Amino acid sequence: KTWLFFDVFLIVIDFLSLVLSTDELDSVGIVRVGKSVRLLRVMRVLRVCRLPSIEDLSILLMDRMASEYIAVLVSLCRNVGCIIIINHFIACMWYWVGTLHDDAWVTFYEEQINLAGWFSRYFASVHWAITQFTPGSSMLQPRTNYERLYCISVCLFALVAFSMFVSSVTSQIIRLINLQVSMQKKMSMLKAYLHQHAIPASLSVRVHRNIAYALGSNNKQIQAHDVELLDLLSERLREELDMQLVTLKLQMHPFFKVLCRRNRHIMNKICAKAAKEQILSQDDMLFAAGDKAHSMYFVASGTFTYCLWNQKNQDVV
Repeated sequence: KTWLFFDVFLIVIDFLSLVLSTDELDSVGIVRVGKSVRLLRVMRVLRVCRLPSIEDLSILLMDRMASEYIAVLVSLCRNVGCIIIINHFIACMWYWVGTLHDDAWVTFYEEQINLAGWFSRYFASVHWAITQFTPGSSMLQPRTNYERLYCISVCLFALVAFSMFVSSVTSQIIRLINLQVSMQKKMSMLKAYLHQHAIPASLSVRVHRNIAYALGSNNKQIQAHDVELLDLLSERLREELDMQLVTLKLQMHPFFKVLCRRNRHIMNKICAKAAKEQILSQDDMLFAAGDKAHSMYFVASGTFTYCLWNQKNQDVV
């Protein structure tokens, strides 16, 4: 949840850049070290990953996930993707450390496990990186002090990072299970309630259908009363938010369209205090003949049938 390990990784890159830039190295490795220093400086470009815009983009994408199940699945995929990316960089650094000396692991294992091509070297490095996170084993072993130091650093990092990964995956799976259990418990209570009160089968089917439709609508569109954090907003900001949600629907009527242009303050009050969203399922009756008119209805989505009833027939308007 924080940038601690990423910051530590960047600091290690800076430290290695300073160490490899000293004049204590022999003349034979000057060219190789120069290339290594340039590589480390290029890797420092990773700092752009900490830009707030990237973090805000991630939050925005998660907010766009309408279904809770899809959001959990995306979160799991994101965690796995992070582990893959981290192992890629660890593998690249492991191969780079192995090219600093002639007696390093790249030269030692080149003939033993056929590391002739870059493709084989890359996947051998990735395999080694993954084994540092898991109980798996790899034939590659550190040969120099630089490699041993890097291997120890990666093991310490993997000890914490993989624990956090397992904890995150476990919490996401538990979250999915809790959603299923909560829904099953509510449906069981509904069935018991209808059975205890001897509700007819036809009415019971209509009740189940209505609730199933309401649950499906809630999964597609989150209601304002379900978001507890909205209560923390200031009155002005909450009115502005309500107006943004309701104005487009109310402007279908010419009066509210003119009112929105002439007096936005009153329009804000109407959207915040007078407007209310109502969800109906198929064949639900919004109002019946003889009911007292107390609201003005705007159809936001779906179809609405207005019928005139008399004693003989039903006329659809």
